[in-house]
Amino acid sequence: MTPEREKTDILYGPSDVIDREIQFISNAKLTIDTCMDYTRTLLTVGIESIKKLLLDAKNRNVKLRYITDITSENISYCKELMKFTELRHLDGSQSNFMVSEKEYLAPGGSQGMSDLGSQIIYSNVKEIVERQKYIFNTLWNKAIPIINRIREIEDKKTSITEVLYGTENTVARGIQFMKSVKQRMDICFDSKAPSIVVEIEIYRDGYEDIRKRGGKIRAFTEITNDNIHHIKELLKIVDELRHLDGMKGGIAVSETECMATTVLQEATPLTQVIYSNNSAFVEQMQHIFDVFWYRAIPARQRIREIEEGIKREFIETIQDPADIKTLVFKLMDSATHEISAIFPTVKTFERYRHEGVVQFLSEVATQRNISVRVLSAKDTELKRQNQKLNIRYLKEPPTLQSRVITIIIDNELSLTIELKDDTKYDSSEATGLATYSNSEATVLSYISIFEILWIESELPTFSHRVV
Repeated sequence: MTPEREKTDILYGPSDVIDREIQFISNAKLTIDTCMDYTRTLLTVGIESIKKLLLDAKNRNVKLRYITDITSENISYCKELMKFTELRHLDGSQSNFMVSEKEYLAPGGSQGMSDLGSQIIYSNVKEIVERQKYIFNTLWNKAIPIINRIREIEDKKTSITEVLYGTENTVARGIQFMKSVKQRMDICFDSKAPSIVVEIEIYRDGYEDIRKRGGKIRAFTEITNDNIHHIKELLKIVDELRHLDGMKGGIAVSETECMATTVLQEATPLTQVIYSNNSAFVEQMQHIFDVFWYRAIPARQRIREIEEGIKREFIETIQDPADIKTLVFKLMDSATHEISAIFPTVKTFERYRHEGVVQFLSEVATQRNISVRVLSAKDTELKRQNQKLNIRYLKEPPTLQSRVITIIIDNELSLTIELKDDTKYDSSEATGLATYSNSEATVLSYISIFEILWIESELPTFSHRVV
């Protein structure tokens, strides 16, 4: 069989243009990649012969990709196109060409959305086809999925973001919001809100109606002694309920809408809300909800803590040096009878002396009669500078211990701080991550380490008590 001769032609007149495009689509075996400006999408779906051939090509497993500038003018045609092509949006695209595995077409001369054009360039020259495929792939990688662009356009037409005042307006918007929920409502609010949901019938009915329609409700709030009876009722009308310490204000998010408020009063309808159906705003509120949701604990666990007096255990990692420094002072100030601390190097002790930590320990020991025991690397200056502290010297510490500052409060709380760079003058540069916990197992392990080192330090050469 004689190979087809390579050629590049320019054809004129609408009849020849459409005939060549029909032949091009019919010849494609693997791919048809199309890049058209926004005016030509109507032609693709509006000329029945072209549309039918593209559908036939899709049924032959030809991969159809299409790039255009999706606008408010052509969005309806693009929605039709996306039924049989993989469609993407490229801002301001003005290129008009089609390329298959072996052929290239470039229509031209169009005068608008309904004009087919008066000429078309055709080529099956391998180098030209490969160059156009490269150009198409470059544009394809810059383009965005159609669903994102459609959402942008439709949001501009219908998006609303508003602040509503007064009970009548806020309640009406809240009712409409709940009626619009199709699959889910995620809602969080402070400790006052459970009484609003449970005691105000119109809100409670809204929750129950969502679930009757098959929607799911996730909620979290701060569960306290004061609202626990309302929480038990709320458990009956939501799918999942969690607790988060210190929750303030409230937000509600569905698939397409969100509401937020900072003003909540016991058993009282809302008086001020922010409402939006802007997709970017909704996505932002959903992200905020999800972040806090995964930090919250199950409601039934919190109820047991309150009713049975169970201590909730935690282990927190702190990265911000300023937060670590603040927590050091806060913990020391919270002590009621004992503080135990390990400052593993002389420079560590000196940094904390310079930043007021050692002075604060001295004041706590003197003014509140709290036992303060300190283990530190040996330094004869400690005797002279730090009265009222029970200080002993460490022997040569283990490698790991030499890198960790340890503070134990009342044998119930522990704070360990990694020593990152002991050459630095400021603790914010010298220290790394901190771990803060009230976990019994964790605290006991640090108590054991401290007591072992404390006993070892009793050897006369390594111990000193400052009176």
